[in-house]
Amino acid sequence: MPSCPPSVLPITEHVTDKALRVLVVDDDPAVASYFEDCLVLEGCDVATAGDASTALAKLESDTYDVMICDITMPGLDGVAFYGRLAEKRPDLLRRLVFISGRPSSEIKALLPGQPLRIVEKPVPVRVITALVEEWRTWS
Repeated sequence: MPSCPPSVLPITEHVTDKALRVLVVDDDPAVASYFEDCLVLEGCDVATAGDASTALAKLESDTYDVMICDITMPGLDGVAFYGRLAEKRPDLLRRLVFISGRPSSEIKALLPGQPLRIVEKPVPVRVITALVEEWRTWS
């Protein structure tokens, strides 16, 4: 399945020369590791969570510039994660990027009317690089 280019919806505040802090939420360790490796090579400070509940706990005690979250996970899935963020930390929603092996139209149907960032798997390194560059330069 081809990856979609990142949309133009801004997702993070302007970030200076500090390393971007990124939280990767995915139940597949290989996918989480892939994102972590790519993001570290881009100079990001990366934390991972194997499920949405762990990610929510990390958000209670730490701050992140961007969150990359899988949609389909056991327990709390990406949609439930979005809902919890909307309740507890709506300011973080614009910093959330969903990754999914499902078409983006299906994901948008799960959260109709919401300004979602969705990148379809598999995500090539060039798309990750473009996202990081966007996060660094958006103002």
